[in-house]
Amino acid sequence: MRQAIVVVIVSFMTAACAFDTSGVRAPRETACDDGRDNDSDGFTDCDDQDCTGTPACTQNNVNNTNNVTNPEICDNGIDDDGDSLIDCADPDCTAALNCQDEICDNNLDDNEDNLIDCADPDCITADNCRTEICDNNLDDNEDNLIDCADPECADAINCQDEICNNTIDDDGDNLIDCADSDCAAAINCLTEICDNTIDDNGDNLIDCADPDCAAAINCLTEICDNNLDDNEDNLIDCADPDCVAAINCLTEICDNTVDDDDDNLIDCADPDCAAAINCLTEICDNTIDDNE
Repeated sequence: MRQAIVVVIVSFMTAACAFDTSGVRAPRETACDDGRDNDSDGFTDCDDQDCTGTPACTQNNVNNTNNVTNPEICDNGIDDDGDSLIDCADPDCTAALNCQDEICDNNLDDNEDNLIDCADPDCITADNCRTEICDNNLDDNEDNLIDCADPECADAINCQDEICNNTIDDDGDNLIDCADSDCAAAINCLTEICDNTIDDNGDNLIDCADPDCAAAINCLTEICDNNLDDNEDNLIDCADPDCVAAINCLTEICDNTVDDDDDNLIDCADPDCAAAINCLTEICDNTIDDNE
Protein backbone atom coordinates (compact mmCIF):
# COMPACT_ATOMS: atom_id res chain seq x y z
CA MET A 1 0.00 0.00 0.00
CA ARG A 2 2.82 2.39 0.92
CA GLN A 3 4.53 1.58 -2.34
CA ALA A 4 1.38 2.49 -4.30
CA ILE A 5 1.12 5.84 -2.56
CA VAL A 6 4.73 6.64 -3.40
CA VAL A 7 4.11 5.78 -7.03
CA VAL A 8 1.08 8.11 -7.20
CA ILE A 9 3.01 10.96 -5.61
CA VAL A 10 5.93 10.48 -7.94
CA SER A 11 3.60 10.30 -10.92
CA PHE A 12 1.90 13.51 -9.89
CA MET A 13 5.18 15.30 -9.43
CA THR A 14 6.36 14.01 -12.76
CA ALA A 15 3.20 15.33 -14.42
CA ALA A 16 3.59 18.63 -12.66
CA CYS A 17 7.10 19.10 -13.93
CA ALA A 18 8.76 18.88 -17.27
CA PHE A 19 12.35 19.09 -18.27
CA ASP A 20 13.67 22.18 -20.02
CA THR A 21 16.46 22.05 -22.57
CA SER A 22 19.08 22.08 -19.84
CA GLY A 23 17.67 18.97 -18.28
CA VAL A 24 16.29 20.91 -15.33
CA ARG A 25 12.73 20.00 -14.54
CA ALA A 26 10.47 23.04 -15.33
CA PRO A 27 7.20 23.71 -13.49
CA ARG A 28 3.88 23.11 -15.26
CA GLU A 29 0.39 24.47 -14.86
CA THR A 30 -1.01 22.07 -12.25
CA ALA A 31 -4.65 23.16 -12.34
CA CYS A 32 -6.38 24.42 -15.46
CA ASP A 33 -9.53 25.83 -13.90
CA ASP A 34 -8.45 27.61 -10.69
CA GLY A 35 -7.85 31.06 -12.14
CA ARG A 36 -4.19 31.03 -11.13
CA ASP A 37 -0.89 31.04 -13.00
CA ASN A 38 0.41 27.99 -11.19
CA ASP A 39 3.74 27.80 -12.99
CA SER A 40 4.34 31.57 -13.08
CA ASP A 41 4.89 31.69 -16.82
CA GLY A 42 2.43 34.53 -17.40
CA PHE A 43 -0.40 32.31 -18.69
CA THR A 44 -3.37 31.25 -16.59
CA ASP A 45 -5.44 28.08 -16.93
CA CYS A 46 -6.48 27.39 -20.51
CA ASP A 47 -4.36 30.23 -21.84
CA ASP A 48 -1.34 28.17 -20.81
CA GLN A 49 -0.29 25.65 -23.45
CA ASP A 50 0.24 23.14 -20.62
CA CYS A 51 -3.55 22.91 -20.42
CA THR A 52 -4.14 22.33 -24.11
CA GLY A 53 -6.59 19.47 -24.60
CA THR A 54 -7.43 19.05 -20.93
CA PRO A 55 -11.11 18.53 -20.06
CA ALA A 56 -11.22 21.92 -18.38
CA CYS A 57 -10.24 23.55 -21.65
CA THR A 58 -12.36 21.57 -24.10
CA GLN A 59 -15.81 22.38 -22.75
CA ASN A 60 -18.19 25.34 -22.97
CA ASN A 61 -18.10 28.39 -20.72
CA VAL A 62 -14.36 28.84 -21.14
CA ASN A 63 -12.89 32.14 -22.40
CA ASN A 64 -9.48 31.17 -23.69
CA THR A 65 -7.48 30.70 -26.84
CA ASN A 66 -6.92 26.99 -26.30
CA ASN A 67 -10.55 25.92 -26.33
CA VAL A 68 -10.13 23.68 -29.35
CA THR A 69 -13.57 22.13 -29.10
CA ASN A 70 -15.55 25.39 -29.21
CA PRO A 71 -13.24 28.23 -30.31
CA GLU A 72 -14.84 31.63 -30.82
CA ILE A 73 -15.59 32.27 -34.48
CA CYS A 74 -15.31 36.02 -34.85
CA ASP A 75 -17.78 36.86 -37.59
CA ASN A 76 -20.83 34.63 -37.18
CA GLY A 77 -22.88 36.48 -34.57
CA ILE A 78 -22.71 33.50 -32.19
CA ASP A 79 -21.14 33.04 -28.75
CA ASP A 80 -19.24 29.95 -29.82
CA ASP A 81 -17.24 29.42 -26.62
CA GLY A 82 -20.08 30.17 -24.22
CA ASP A 83 -18.47 33.09 -22.42
CA SER A 84 -21.35 35.48 -23.15
CA LEU A 85 -19.11 37.48 -25.49
CA ILE A 86 -19.87 37.39 -29.19
CA ASP A 87 -17.48 37.86 -32.09
CA CYS A 88 -15.37 41.02 -31.76
CA ALA A 89 -16.61 41.62 -28.20
CA ASP A 90 -14.73 38.46 -27.19
CA PRO A 91 -11.04 39.02 -26.33
CA ASP A 92 -10.35 35.79 -28.23
CA CYS A 93 -11.03 37.83 -31.40
CA THR A 94 -8.57 40.60 -30.64
CA ALA A 95 -6.36 39.66 -33.55
CA ALA A 96 -9.17 38.77 -35.95
CA LEU A 97 -8.96 40.93 -39.08
CA ASN A 98 -12.65 41.72 -39.08
CA CYS A 99 -12.32 43.03 -35.55
CA GLN A 100 -9.68 45.60 -36.40
CA ASP A 101 -10.57 49.29 -36.44
CA GLU A 102 -11.28 50.76 -39.86
CA ILE A 103 -8.80 53.55 -40.60
CA CYS A 104 -10.97 56.08 -42.38
CA ASP A 105 -8.56 57.86 -44.66
CA ASN A 106 -6.09 55.30 -46.05
CA ASN A 107 -8.13 53.92 -48.95
CA LEU A 108 -7.87 50.40 -47.50
CA ASP A 109 -10.48 47.95 -46.26
CA ASP A 110 -8.77 47.51 -42.90
CA ASN A 111 -11.41 45.26 -41.38
CA GLU A 112 -12.22 43.34 -44.56
CA ASP A 113 -15.94 44.11 -44.65
CA ASN A 114 -15.74 45.20 -48.29
CA LEU A 115 -16.30 48.79 -47.23
CA ILE A 116 -13.46 51.27 -47.53
CA ASP A 117 -12.92 54.39 -45.45
CA CYS A 118 -16.04 56.59 -45.32
CA ALA A 119 -18.18 53.90 -46.95
CA ASP A 120 -17.72 51.86 -43.76
CA PRO A 121 -20.30 52.64 -41.02
CA ASP A 122 -17.40 52.43 -38.55
CA CYS A 123 -16.26 55.78 -39.96
CA ILE A 124 -19.55 57.61 -39.54
CA THR A 125 -18.11 59.93 -36.89
CA ALA A 126 -14.69 60.41 -38.53
CA ASP A 127 -14.01 64.07 -39.33
CA ASN A 128 -13.01 63.31 -42.91
CA CYS A 129 -16.25 61.40 -43.44
CA ARG A 130 -18.55 64.22 -42.44
CA THR A 131 -20.74 65.75 -45.12
CA GLU A 132 -19.46 69.08 -46.42
CA ILE A 133 -22.06 71.80 -45.86
CA CYS A 134 -21.69 73.98 -48.91
CA ASP A 135 -22.66 77.41 -47.66
CA ASN A 136 -21.30 77.82 -44.13
CA ASN A 137 -17.73 78.91 -44.89
CA LEU A 138 -16.37 75.93 -42.90
CA ASP A 139 -14.25 72.95 -43.89
CA ASP A 140 -16.71 70.45 -42.43
CA ASN A 141 -14.91 67.33 -43.62
CA GLU A 142 -11.38 68.59 -42.99
CA ASP A 143 -10.07 68.15 -46.53
CA ASN A 144 -8.79 71.74 -46.68
CA LEU A 145 -11.51 72.62 -49.18
CA ILE A 146 -14.31 74.93 -48.08
CA ASP A 147 -17.85 75.04 -49.44
CA CYS A 148 -17.94 75.27 -53.25
CA ALA A 149 -14.21 74.58 -53.51
CA ASP A 150 -14.94 71.05 -52.29
CA PRO A 151 -15.87 68.58 -55.07
CA GLU A 152 -18.61 67.25 -52.78
CA CYS A 153 -20.45 70.52 -53.41
CA ALA A 154 -20.39 70.20 -57.20
CA ASP A 155 -24.16 69.71 -57.34
CA ALA A 156 -25.09 72.21 -54.62
CA ILE A 157 -27.30 74.93 -56.07
CA ASN A 158 -25.29 77.71 -54.46
CA CYS A 159 -22.20 76.35 -56.18
CA GLN A 160 -23.65 76.53 -59.68
CA ASP A 161 -22.51 79.21 -62.10
CA GLU A 162 -24.94 82.05 -62.65
CA ILE A 163 -25.92 82.18 -66.31
CA CYS A 164 -26.21 85.88 -66.92
CA ASN A 165 -28.79 86.12 -69.67
CA ASN A 166 -31.46 83.49 -68.99
CA THR A 167 -33.68 85.33 -66.46
CA ILE A 168 -33.14 82.46 -63.97
CA ASP A 169 -31.54 82.52 -60.52
CA ASP A 170 -29.17 79.67 -61.33
CA ASP A 171 -27.18 79.76 -58.09
CA GLY A 172 -30.09 80.25 -55.69
CA ASP A 173 -28.95 83.57 -54.19
CA ASN A 174 -32.15 85.41 -55.12
CA LEU A 175 -30.26 87.52 -57.66
CA ILE A 176 -30.98 87.05 -61.35
CA ASP A 177 -28.63 87.63 -64.27
CA CYS A 178 -26.92 91.04 -64.14
CA ALA A 179 -28.28 91.74 -60.65
CA ASP A 180 -25.95 88.98 -59.44
CA SER A 181 -22.40 90.12 -58.67
CA ASP A 182 -21.19 86.89 -60.30
CA CYS A 183 -22.16 88.50 -63.61
CA ALA A 184 -20.15 91.68 -63.11
CA ALA A 185 -17.79 90.80 -65.94
CA ALA A 186 -20.39 89.30 -68.28
CA ILE A 187 -20.48 91.33 -71.49
CA ASN A 188 -24.24 91.64 -71.45
CA CYS A 189 -24.01 93.11 -67.97
CA LEU A 190 -21.53 95.82 -68.89
CA THR A 191 -22.75 99.41 -69.02
CA GLU A 192 -23.42 100.77 -72.50
CA ILE A 193 -21.36 103.90 -73.05
CA CYS A 194 -23.65 106.07 -75.11
CA ASP A 195 -21.29 108.16 -77.18
CA ASN A 196 -18.38 105.94 -78.24
CA THR A 197 -19.89 104.20 -81.30
CA ILE A 198 -19.20 100.81 -79.65
CA ASP A 199 -21.65 98.08 -78.66
CA ASP A 200 -20.30 97.86 -75.12
CA ASN A 201 -22.82 95.33 -73.78
CA GLY A 202 -22.99 93.02 -76.76
CA ASP A 203 -26.68 93.48 -77.57
CA ASN A 204 -26.04 94.60 -81.15
CA LEU A 205 -27.29 98.10 -80.33
CA ILE A 206 -24.84 100.97 -80.33
CA ASP A 207 -25.00 104.17 -78.31
CA CYS A 208 -28.37 105.91 -78.53
CA ALA A 209 -29.89 102.97 -80.41
CA ASP A 210 -29.55 100.98 -77.17
CA PRO A 211 -32.52 101.42 -74.79
CA ASP A 212 -29.95 101.55 -71.98
CA CYS A 213 -29.09 105.01 -73.29
CA ALA A 214 -32.63 106.35 -73.21
CA ALA A 215 -31.81 108.77 -70.43
CA ALA A 216 -28.34 109.71 -71.70
CA ILE A 217 -28.34 113.42 -72.39
CA ASN A 218 -26.68 113.00 -75.77
CA CYS A 219 -29.49 110.64 -76.70
CA LEU A 220 -32.27 113.07 -75.83
CA THR A 221 -34.28 114.48 -78.72
CA GLU A 222 -33.30 117.97 -79.84
CA ILE A 223 -36.28 120.29 -79.56
CA CYS A 224 -35.91 122.42 -82.63
CA ASP A 225 -37.58 125.67 -81.63
CA ASN A 226 -36.67 126.33 -77.98
CA ASN A 227 -33.29 127.96 -78.49
CA LEU A 228 -31.64 125.27 -76.29
CA ASP A 229 -28.98 122.67 -76.97
CA ASP A 230 -31.15 119.84 -75.65
CA ASN A 231 -28.78 116.99 -76.48
CA GLU A 232 -25.56 118.79 -75.61
CA ASP A 233 -23.92 118.49 -79.00
CA ASN A 234 -23.22 122.22 -79.10
CA LEU A 235 -25.78 122.70 -81.87
CA ILE A 236 -29.01 124.55 -81.16
CA ASP A 237 -32.35 124.07 -82.85
CA CYS A 238 -32.13 124.12 -86.64
CA ALA A 239 -28.33 124.11 -86.53
CA ASP A 240 -28.55 120.58 -85.16
CA PRO A 241 -28.73 117.88 -87.86
CA ASP A 242 -31.36 116.22 -85.68
CA CYS A 243 -33.67 119.03 -86.75
CA VAL A 244 -33.17 118.65 -90.48
CA ALA A 245 -36.72 117.42 -90.94
CA ALA A 246 -38.31 119.77 -88.42
CA ILE A 247 -40.83 121.92 -90.23
CA ASN A 248 -39.57 125.11 -88.63
CA CYS A 249 -36.13 124.26 -89.92
CA LEU A 250 -37.24 123.86 -93.54
CA THR A 251 -36.14 126.55 -96.00
CA GLU A 252 -38.79 129.12 -96.86
CA ILE A 253 -39.40 129.16 -100.60
CA CYS A 254 -40.03 132.78 -101.32
CA ASP A 255 -42.31 132.72 -104.35
CA ASN A 256 -44.72 129.82 -103.85
CA THR A 257 -47.30 131.47 -101.60
CA VAL A 258 -46.72 128.70 -99.01
CA ASP A 259 -45.55 129.08 -95.42
CA ASP A 260 -42.82 126.46 -95.88
CA ASP A 261 -41.20 126.83 -92.48
CA ASP A 262 -44.44 127.11 -90.54
CA ASP A 263 -43.66 130.46 -88.97
CA ASN A 264 -46.90 131.99 -90.17
CA LEU A 265 -45.00 134.17 -92.62
CA ILE A 266 -45.32 133.54 -96.34
CA ASP A 267 -42.79 134.29 -99.05
CA CYS A 268 -41.43 137.84 -98.88
CA ALA A 269 -43.18 138.46 -95.57
CA ASP A 270 -40.78 135.94 -94.02
CA PRO A 271 -37.44 137.46 -92.93
CA ASP A 272 -35.82 134.34 -94.38
CA CYS A 273 -36.65 135.83 -97.79
CA ALA A 274 -35.03 139.21 -97.19
CA ALA A 275 -32.31 138.49 -99.71
CA ALA A 276 -34.54 136.74 -102.21
CA ILE A 277 -34.42 138.67 -105.45
CA ASN A 278 -38.15 138.61 -105.87
CA CYS A 279 -38.47 140.18 -102.48
CA LEU A 280 -36.12 143.08 -103.18
CA THR A 281 -37.57 146.58 -103.41
CA GLU A 282 -38.01 147.88 -106.98
CA ILE A 283 -36.02 151.04 -107.53
CA CYS A 284 -38.13 153.04 -109.82
CA ASP A 285 -35.64 155.16 -111.76
CA ASN A 286 -32.71 152.91 -112.49
CA THR A 287 -34.06 151.18 -115.56
CA ILE A 288 -33.43 147.83 -113.79
CA ASP A 289 -35.91 145.14 -112.89
CA ASP A 290 -34.71 144.99 -109.33
CA ASN A 291 -37.16 142.34 -108.16
CA GLU A 292 -37.27 140.48 -111.45
